[in-house]
Amino acid sequence: MPRRVLVVDDDADFRESLVDLLLAHGGGAVEAVAGVAEARARFRPGAYALVLIDLRLPDGNGVELVREFRRRDPRVCLVLMTAYGEREDFAAAEEAGADRSLRKPFDLVADFLEPYGAFCPHRRVLVADDDPDFLAGVADDLRQRGLEVVTVADGLTALARARTESFDALVLDLRLPGLRGDEILRALAEGGRSLPTIVVTGYAAEEAAVLAGLPSTVPQLTKPIGAGALAGTLRDLFQRLDEP
Repeated sequence: MPRRVLVVDDDADFRESLVDLLLAHGGGAVEAVAGVAEARARFRPGAYALVLIDLRLPDGNGVELVREFRRRDPRVCLVLMTAYGEREDFAAAEEAGADRSLRKPFDLVADFLEPYGAFCPHRRVLVADDDPDFLAGVADDLRQRGLEVVTVADGLTALARARTESFDALVLDLRLPGLRGDEILRALAEGGRSLPTIVVTGYAAEEAAVLAGLPSTVPQLTKPIGAGALAGTLRDLFQRLDEP
């Protein structure tokens, strides 16, 4: 569940019901306003993980507010809500930078929070694997879920980028050319640069001793990995990190 949420909707009853639902679902702080001016006054880059915006507001247009907030904060999750929108409104919202558009009435938990909430604000993930098909499939799936994905195909590049760039998580194949996944983890730890990590391998039996020696906090997945399994493990990882 995103830790801080802003709801922008001029329907007081609907606004209140969303706030109650978000708080009941574990929201740390939920704020609600009725229009564009109030939303602009409160919004600051990094202030919110998720902003829910109605399409038709008394003092402005929700799509334009999405566009403005996306420009001001590339990492915030933005969801457009509407009871009246047409297909072109949803297309305009996507072009403006909305992560999702939801038609009222909707089930916020099932339609957004459960599949996507843990990825708000947008997380940046480094995926290192020398299998191009696996790499492409994983990257496509995670990007559709709102994650920023950087892919590399060898261990030396993975270590260099993990050391010098900012990532929220690392997905490491154990057998990488140039430098093994466990060697990358060791080098990062020795340099004081630890990252939340998921280890994947297609050779669990052969690598049993290495896998047993990894920290208990590092999830392990064995290939072939089913659709959504990696995303689900990342979701669990981020939810644990977000716990107060």
